[in-house]
Amino acid sequence: VAIADLRAEGEMECALVRVEVDDLLERLNLSEQERELLELLSEGFSQREVAEMLGHSREWVAWRLGEIRRRTTELVENPE
Repeated sequence: VAIADLRAEGEMECALVRVEVDDLLERLNLSEQERELLELLSEGFSQREVAEMLGHSREWVAWRLGEIRRRTTELVENPE
């Protein structure tokens, strides 16, 4: 198997994962604040830092993350 073939196969798999993630994010119907919360966490900020940036408590951030996880689990386990 040629390296170029492996690279193309890997790129195809990455593209499929991106499509699935994009579809999942769309189906989650996240609020603007939830999107911002996830973006900040993905940039490496802690829950405490994100809470300060968004003007909420760390407990609120943890609760919102729990809700996002719950909704994600429901979508993954019960795809429509």
